[in-house]
Amino acid sequence: MQVTEIGLNLLVENQLHASLNWSDIHRINTYKYDLFAYDGICVRFEASGPDGLYIEISEEWQGFLEAKQMMGTLFPNINQEWYFQVMLPAFKRNEVIIFEADKRQLFVNLGGGVKWTHNQF
Repeated sequence: MQVTEIGLNLLVENQLHASLNWSDIHRINTYKYDLFAYDGICVRFEASGPDGLYIEISEEWQGFLEAKQMMGTLFPNINQEWYFQVMLPAFKRNEVIIFEADKRQLFVNLGGGVKWTHNQF
């Protein structure tokens, strides 16, 4: 997985499999799945639009921490404790919607004077 200021890119054998721009995201939810000996945390990014595009990432994937950091920057209203809300209690799904767009506009400074605009629905 590649995480950029523009969005997420999923790679399969170094080939682009799917991509999603941050500006197209209208919902982010997270949940946990039970692997018997331990739990795995996933984040699902859903795009706006009729095609139902989404990208789901696992904490076990390279790039997960970078995606988590970028989420905190681009979606500042996300509760920064979301990971711990999903993590505990153990062996329960603990699904949480951590971002859902509304009709406001969000402007975030990406550094270097660049502004990113997110038209929320």
